Formats: sequence, structure tokens, C-alpha cells
Amino acid sequence: MSEDEIGKYVVDCSIKLHMETGPGLLESVYESLLVYELQQAGLAVDRQVPMSLKYKEISFDEGVSS
Repeated sequence: MSEDEIGKYVVDCSIKLHMETGPGLLESVYESLLVYELQQAGLAVDRQVPMSLKYKEISFDEGVSS
């Protein structure tokens, strides 16, 4: 499965979940539901993965241990 296909599946699944559950839930609840749905579809899912990111002149090392 290509990255584009995975991305489309994640977006479609996210919209479906939001339509089924409605607004107002905690982000952590939406995250748990999305992980469940993606795993049910046979995708391997890691949650809250630490990563480094550079945006313009700002660098972030969110959750990355030094």
C-alpha cells in the first residue's frame, strides 16, 4: 500500500469516526478510536511516536530523548 493510499484511508476513517461520534470528545478518545479502526483494517499503528521536525527556522525535538 502506498503512502498516498494510507493517507487517504486515515483521512476517510477519521471523517467517518467524527461523523459517527460527533464533536466534543477528548483528542485522546479520537486517537484511540482511530487506532482501533486502523488496526481492524490490518494496518500497523504506533501512537505518539517521538520525532524531530524542522519548520522554517524552528526545530522541534518533541519527545526525542537526548
